[in-house]
Amino acid sequence: KLHPPCRATSPMFFQAALRINRITQGGLDVTLGALVNAWGFGPEPRGALPDAEETARRAASVGMDKFELQQQGDATLLRKKHPDLYLDLSSIAKGFGVDAVAQVLEDAGIPDYLVEIGGEIRSAGKSPVGEPWRIAIEHPEPPHHPHLIIALPHHGLATSGGYRNFRQDENGDTHTHLINPRTLQPVHNSIASLSVIARTSMEADGLATGLTTLGAADALALARQEHLAVCIIERRDGALHTAYTDEFAAFIQPK
Repeated sequence: KLHPPCRATSPMFFQAALRINRITQGGLDVTLGALVNAWGFGPEPRGALPDAEETARRAASVGMDKFELQQQGDATLLRKKHPDLYLDLSSIAKGFGVDAVAQVLEDAGIPDYLVEIGGEIRSAGKSPVGEPWRIAIEHPEPPHHPHLIIALPHHGLATSGGYRNFRQDENGDTHTHLINPRTLQPVHNSIASLSVIARTSMEADGLATGLTTLGAADALALARQEHLAVCIIERRDGALHTAYTDEFAAFIQPK
């Protein structure tokens, strides 16, 4: 049964989510909110980890086919196709906020800026020393020293990884805040961190999350196929390995 449509207050969110979902072959899924909450990474009070029955119950409302956007004149309407659909836009919201601040600065005629919210970045023009902004991609293990330095002249940058936001169960196993849309469980793969450079911070934000859920090999292959600027730091054979696309390599600077 279709539910009455409501006005989508930020249709750009949903349009971007649908587009990035297609690019990442389902890797980004903003309908995973119910499962994010179940694992204790949402607004619900953190409780016991969900069992198979609880996961299955919440998974019934998950899927990008559970909502649709409708255009009526100048308004964009969102219609839920499942009563318990829980949209979680945190994977692109910080990037959206960064872009909004950047737009305010550009509208004010400010050509040089660096905007950062929670690790998502967008820059334009030059730094106070008259050079392109230099941004560090941090090492995913303490003490998190700079791993790579990139020049970011007029782009968005986002990094995804589970090494800061996670919880452990009674067995000491680690569960990250990222939920895999395919398994409906927290992401467990070899990616330590994945960084994306894109035209906007919101696009970089969503791509970083979506690609991380795919795993290192699939994410790198897809990034190369789609000509995305992506850098992956992977835990493999007891060590960290770095791989990046040619598009990302063009931004790398000497330390």
